Amino acid sequence: MSFNKSFIEQTLSGLDFSLISGQTSCWQKEYTKHGSYTIIVDLSNDELSKCKINYGDDIAKGRETTCNFSQRENLVVLECVDRLLMKGYAPPQIELEKRWRVGGYLDILVKDTTDKAYIMIDCKVWGEPYNSAEKIIMTNDYNKEQLFNYYLNDKNAKFVVLYTSNLTNNGIRYKSNIIEMSRFISCKNQKEIYENWDKNFQIKGIFDEDSTPYNVKFSGIKQKDLQPLSIYDVDKFDKNIDGTIFNTFAEILRRNVISDKNNAYNVIFNLILSKIVDEDQAVDEDYEMEFQWKFDEEPVQVLERLSKLYRTGVTDYLDIELVELSEEVDQVLARIPHDLNHVSKEIRDLFKQFRIYKSSEFAFKEILDERTFKENAEIVKSVVKLLEKYELKGTHKQPFLGYFFEKLLNIGMKQETGQFFTALPIAEFNSRSIPYEKIIKDKIERREEFFLPYLIDYACGSGHFLTEGIERIDEVLQRLTDKDLKSRRQIDRLSGWQTSFNWTREFVYGIEKDFRLVKTSKIACFLNGEGDVNILYADGLDKFDSDKYRGKLLASKNIDNGNFDVLEANPPYSVENFKLTIQDSQDSFELFDEVSDKSDDIECLFIERAKHLLREGGYASLILPATILLNSGIHSKARKLMLKYFKVVGIVEFGTQTFLATGQRTVNLFMIRRSNDEWKMAENIAKEFLDNLKPGKKSDFDYANNKSIFSEYLNLLSDEIDLDEYINTLTDKKHFDTEVEKLMFFMLTYNNKIVVANSKDKEDELMFLGYEHSDRRKYEGIHPYPNNKDRKINSMLYDENSLNNIEKVSTYIYKNYLGEDLPEIHSNLVKHVKIEMLHEMLDLSSDRFIAKIFIEALENIYLSTDKYPIESLENEDMVEILDYMRKPVKKSDRTSGDIPYYGASGVVGKITDYIFDEDLVLIGEDGARWDEFKETAYKVEGKSWVNNHAHVIRVNKNILKEEFLVEIFNRLDFSYLKRRPNGGKLLQSELKKIKFPVPPIQVQEQILKKMQGKKEKERYKIFDEELGIN
Repeated sequence: MSFNKSFIEQTLSGLDFSLISGQTSCWQKEYTKHGSYTIIVDLSNDELSKCKINYGDDIAKGRETTCNFSQRENLVVLECVDRLLMKGYAPPQIELEKRWRVGGYLDILVKDTTDKAYIMIDCKVWGEPYNSAEKIIMTNDYNKEQLFNYYLNDKNAKFVVLYTSNLTNNGIRYKSNIIEMSRFISCKNQKEIYENWDKNFQIKGIFDEDSTPYNVKFSGIKQKDLQPLSIYDVDKFDKNIDGTIFNTFAEILRRNVISDKNNAYNVIFNLILSKIVDEDQAVDEDYEMEFQWKFDEEPVQVLERLSKLYRTGVTDYLDIELVELSEEVDQVLARIPHDLNHVSKEIRDLFKQFRIYKSSEFAFKEILDERTFKENAEIVKSVVKLLEKYELKGTHKQPFLGYFFEKLLNIGMKQETGQFFTALPIAEFNSRSIPYEKIIKDKIERREEFFLPYLIDYACGSGHFLTEGIERIDEVLQRLTDKDLKSRRQIDRLSGWQTSFNWTREFVYGIEKDFRLVKTSKIACFLNGEGDVNILYADGLDKFDSDKYRGKLLASKNIDNGNFDVLEANPPYSVENFKLTIQDSQDSFELFDEVSDKSDDIECLFIERAKHLLREGGYASLILPATILLNSGIHSKARKLMLKYFKVVGIVEFGTQTFLATGQRTVNLFMIRRSNDEWKMAENIAKEFLDNLKPGKKSDFDYANNKSIFSEYLNLLSDEIDLDEYINTLTDKKHFDTEVEKLMFFMLTYNNKIVVANSKDKEDELMFLGYEHSDRRKYEGIHPYPNNKDRKINSMLYDENSLNNIEKVSTYIYKNYLGEDLPEIHSNLVKHVKIEMLHEMLDLSSDRFIAKIFIEALENIYLSTDKYPIESLENEDMVEILDYMRKPVKKSDRTSGDIPYYGASGVVGKITDYIFDEDLVLIGEDGARWDEFKETAYKVEGKSWVNNHAHVIRVNKNILKEEFLVEIFNRLDFSYLKRRPNGGKLLQSELKKIKFPVPPIQVQEQILKKMQGKKEKERYKIFDEELGIN
């Protein structure tokens, strides 16, 4: 809020000041505890610096600078004085602007009844000034720190306090960071005080109900004292503010030289879990929290209490029984005679101490002896003191907590190869692309009592997909009324489900193999008020009758579970030797035997597991490495399985800036589960159709309904195909089986409309995402891109407030899931989004069919002209492709000779032998210069040797000039190949299908002559004009 008269008046009103009778600008407050002592505030002047605060005669003032509103801090001083008077401290014992020989002026000094210093209070404005002052104390900035300086002037003071307050919608909120000073009496300077201080403040004491004047009690924090987290507590809105929880936690680690961030992450989440358990147990507002470190408490006492909370959380929330020998020890000790009870107590105490010393639950550093135990306890104390005052367990989604979570994950969780956390915006994009509304509506229409979607993430990691999916379901749930429902049981369920997230216990499941992440996911759910979610410490690839599974996951020995409506996940990839860990699941996967013992292609089995989990018509959104669409081997088999059992409605390719910890390009697949019989029907039709094409076959097969599809299929195979020749090849069984498979997949994908989006690269990618990652110190985590004042992420992927915004990718995918007509791509998205037919994206032209899916293809400018005949390299009368003759030579064998050795972009060495002795055109296959106007193609003459990185073309000189073919390919923009996995490759099957105009040979010569000697852009401008390219 702005600091003006209105704000001051609201604050005064909040402090129970009232207007003096007959006055419009003068306020007063009488303090009956002090004989009607009165403070008057005069706001009659237009200038705040001339508006006066009259503190009365009994409150001493070293100077008058705090007796007006020239600065906002003076209002904090007034509020603090009011709080002291209301507490019972007498006006004569309060002095403002106390002057010291060293350190300047102290805002408020409270004296004891003998006029000795008792409390020193430094007041700061709420927010950045207070946070900066706190940091100055914590880092012992000698040039700026004041409180310790004040104390050194008068060591009679028992307490020093950093204080702030602010007007909120719920009244006046204050913070008081208190340091008890008795242990520092012998300190001679700031340095000694700082070295002897444990770097922790007490936040309750002086102003709390258990304390009275001169009898300060550092009482425990109660449930009613907990403060809800705000975005300012967890996010860095201002470059000058450094007081966020995350940055303070990071500073604690730096200060204590904690280098093992992975372990530190684990410990802090153990502590957060303990705190959540404590909040869960807080039955009323006077419940004294167990998650706190009280004044002068001993470490063993606190750590034992925290350990009990942690173990309760692991048992109650994660269904894991931890080994606990306390009861067994008690049973053994109970057999000791009564006259030796003191021995039993000693043994019991030693056992407790031993367990606390050896426990790793809260070990930020290795505990070797009593000294290291105490050092670690001080770190734990700092983290507990940091968190104890906040309420972490939410009742609803709080987006800023997700970003706080993201920061903790990124700094503390070392992400291994194949393991990367899904950024919150990507999880939200996935959830907003899935039509949860339809699932719920269909279940209501079927009169199902449990009409919400069953949602699962089988590798839940940080829990983002679960929390975002739950939020989407709840959005729909909150809009429902009794009138929308079809049965009394549905109505009864609705009333309960709308008031809490307890429905998640029935409908939402997460599986995670890493115990650290099991805790992480559970905590993420708790922070968003969704603590009932089933988070299973198990393997997402386990068999469904595993003793680690429960509820909807637990099923018979059937391979398919089929109990879930939605799967949202980002499963791991490239996990070495994973097969050895899932031997019990051998009979569950048809791909299992295709995986070698040393294989790291775990993502392929996760694709099949998606098939197992989802019911017919269920929705899947999976993030996988982009190689899944193009690689051969097990990836090809997984792709074929995916196309058999899923209809793909959307593919979004993400670049290398989407995830922090990986340079891997990824694809986000959006799919609908097919029935198990659909691919079998397609296979039978394809087999019967092709079988009846064989020479001499006669059949009653219905060609009328299939001939047009077959014609399109043949066109995709090749423009130059000879039907009779094709039919003759069907007599070869191997070729026949391959054609059956290709035709089957063509039929499954025929007219399968698909939304294809690509993030592109560099700044285009960041604009598409709407965010960027930073690992810069104090700015770790996700930040809006471009940055903006309100810190809102504005992504092209989704609109957090609408499912029907045609400027967002999610809208097109959502509509395609529903089978609706898709709107024209919005102009803001045309660079990134297109609508394709999946059958046209399948690579059907290769002799060896491995079901490659090309999500980006050449934008062929030559298709816009009809000035000259259009041809392709499939025309064997015009060209001959000699790739079968090329051969790579080791670098060590290329040390001498005068024969040029050619690669993708030119000469890469010289050798003594040659393969060719003629004019040829070489076109880069991989590693070439792919951009528009670059030398993707070039001509070679005479003797040459060509490696396997360039396609080799021999032209019919009567039809085509080599130089003209070179210009044809260099005019094209192949940069999309750079976004393919492993740098991309221009496959021969793709190359042969590129269409281009072929003028008469004399015209080709004329065009080349006009281009000669011109600069790049001018050359190709002539080229375009001569070929009639628009």
